[in-house]
Amino acid sequence: SNPGFGVNTTGCLIEGRDASAGTVGNYERTTREVTVDVADALLTFNASRECDSISAIEIFALPSPLTMWRVTNGATVPDRWHVHEFELHDSDACAQNVIATRQTIIFASGHAEGAPAGNAVDND
Repeated sequence: SNPGFGVNTTGCLIEGRDASAGTVGNYERTTREVTVDVADALLTFNASRECDSISAIEIFALPSPLTMWRVTNGATVPDRWHVHEFELHDSDACAQNVIATRQTIIFASGHAEGAPAGNAVDND
């Protein structure tokens, strides 16, 4: 879009989700962040008549299944600390434990004898 002319982004959609930032005036800059799932490897942008234009789309991939996560204790503790059970969920509803659905390798910088790191994700 031309920054010297205002635009209406109402009706702009990415993967069927609202990507509108409303009306943007002359020389104004606005940002709209939208998180979408792309199942077919094709990012789809659709627009109704109200969507005049957009000037850019920045695409960032979310962490892949091969992402390494680190769990640390944010407080100072006088002795060793233990994680008895750990789950990682893919939504606020906590319906799906991601660790249980993906191939994982669990390791720790140290563990108590008889309590290997894998015990923290054994769902018991």
